[in-house]
Amino acid sequence: MKSDRVATYFYIVVNEKFPTTVTYKHDTMEGAAKEAERLAKCNPGQTFVVMESVTAYLVETPIQVIEYVSAHNNPDDPEYIPF
Repeated sequence: MKSDRVATYFYIVVNEKFPTTVTYKHDTMEGAAKEAERLAKCNPGQTFVVMESVTAYLVETPIQVIEYVSAHNNPDDPEYIPF
């Protein structure tokens, strides 16, 4: 289902070798491109990629936690497992 919520595009710069290391969200492509160029100059031989946000997904219902009860949760039970 599509949300009525509107988000603003943002840009991130990632190192191609370590794409999970993101330290800043840029408001403009130009700002992100400048940062990618700066990082590339500081790290010769490494590639930095500018990425644009396109779509976001959000689950708005809370996660439900279901606790399982062991049939053998009594310490006096011979089949009791203490973990």
